[in-house]
Amino acid sequence: MASIVSMMLVSLSVICCCLPSCKAVLHSYIPAVQQNIGQNRDGLISTYFHLGFSHVEILSFLISSHGIRLSLRQLKRILRNQGLFRRRNYSNPHEIVSAVERELRGSGSTIGYRLMVQRLRNDYGLVVDKETVRLILKTLDPEGIERRSRRRLKRRKYYAKGPNYIWHLDGYDKLKPFGFCIHGAIDGYSRRILWLEASVTNNDPSVIAEYYCDCIKQVGGAPRIVRANEGTENCNVAGIQCFF
Repeated sequence: MASIVSMMLVSLSVICCCLPSCKAVLHSYIPAVQQNIGQNRDGLISTYFHLGFSHVEILSFLISSHGIRLSLRQLKRILRNQGLFRRRNYSNPHEIVSAVERELRGSGSTIGYRLMVQRLRNDYGLVVDKETVRLILKTLDPEGIERRSRRRLKRRKYYAKGPNYIWHLDGYDKLKPFGFCIHGAIDGYSRRILWLEASVTNNDPSVIAEYYCDCIKQVGGAPRIVRANEGTENCNVAGIQCFF
């Protein structure tokens, strides 16, 4: 279910970025939106580029927050003229190592290489790739890597007695700022997607209960067990399940 949800959410996010009316769904706290209003077009593009945004995201921010309309071809030409490339012109290795060492002396000692890459790009304006940062951390902080690796979860065996024996319910909140509240359920045995809904809310107990009751009507029966988190949005479902 997670892979299917991820694919749908990626598609939705791409659609949101491509819509001309995306101003309503963009975050208002992006640094370039608040702190760089007075910059010219090329300066804004450079700022968004160093914040790690993709080409489509940069175009969306330009038109929604600054009223600047560009095509993808124009954006690529401007980036090329400024010497800004994702896979070329990487920052000096000595600068990268110095920044990593500085981070390791502080809160950076508790994060992995993926978060370290984002911090180097956003806080230091460096152009780095994940593999380089991973190797640097492996050299400079082997004990930290070993310490974090020990916390890695071990795979557990999952078992369900049969179809409709156990249903799993959960919501997905990462697209809430964009107006998409996702909720879904899956049968634990067959992995059948029971429902996958996008609405204005996934915190209203009556909405979740409606999804649940509609699915029971379609299936023609109720599960033996319903597994969900302890959020208040699941209280009505818990009451209905206990009644059954």
